[in-house]
Amino acid sequence: LRTSGAAVVLSSTWRQDAVKTELIDEMLRCQGLAPIVGSTAVLDGPGGRPEEICAWLEDNPGVSNWIAVDDMDLEVGGDAFARRMRGHFVRTDKDVGLTAEEADLAIAMLASGAAPTPAHALGHLVQSPLGTAQGVGSVILFCVHAPSVDLLGMSPEDRGVVVDFSA
Repeated sequence: LRTSGAAVVLSSTWRQDAVKTELIDEMLRCQGLAPIVGSTAVLDGPGGRPEEICAWLEDNPGVSNWIAVDDMDLEVGGDAFARRMRGHFVRTDKDVGLTAEEADLAIAMLASGAAPTPAHALGHLVQSPLGTAQGVGSVILFCVHAPSVDLLGMSPEDRGVVVDFSA
């Protein structure tokens, strides 16, 4: 986030839990970063998370560069929502979380504005009561987690070590 100057929009199920959203904001603040600027709507449509991300992008036309970071394959399927993810998606391993290599890929994708479909894809995060991001040019739609890590049971200092958004 420091390197790209991007803002965070939450697209994971954590956007529906105020405690988890505040946890993410706290982790970002501990790293000296801005809190989440918005979240995608829960649409329950056939397009799933890609549809929700596309709807958010339509509602925020000022966003010129974006990537989605997720452990789900957002490019699966042939619908317009999945196709729009191509070149904007970094996929993580749900048991590992965001790696340095994937973070580098995300930064490169944001810097280029568009990129060829990567081997990996990022996407799991972004929730805030704001919902929109006026004045934000670059956005990371984030959904990264590692189930073996109990973030809620950790101290704020330790959370910042586990999830280092400066990478």
